[in-house]
Amino acid sequence: RSIEQPKDPNPALAYALVLLNAAGADNEIHEAERASIASILTKKLEVPARDTEILLRQAGELLRSGAGLEIFSSYLRGSLSLEEKQMMLQRVKGIVEADGFVSPIEEQVVVRVAALLDIPYE
Repeated sequence: RSIEQPKDPNPALAYALVLLNAAGADNEIHEAERASIASILTKKLEVPARDTEILLRQAGELLRSGAGLEIFSSYLRGSLSLEEKQMMLQRVKGIVEADGFVSPIEEQVVVRVAALLDIPYE
């Protein structure tokens, strides 16, 4: 079954999905990674603290249903400025580094996010 791109995606949900996907790349979401995601959502995206768990739950359900980064990729490419894309990539890198170790799979996720956002990654 294919999952279609949302017609009017929620920017915070898209962000949460990307970050949660990065955190779970090694098949385990550490508390430090989850706390970092919640902090980004509340401090940087101004999501009310009471809504962060809801967003994380929705993003997790989307990922478990087979929805990947691709469902939001054209939205993110088209709606974020170059600076915002670079900041998102930096935040993804911060998430995968939050547990103190970056696995090869996590590094591949960072490279994939950069490609989906259509920005260079070194």
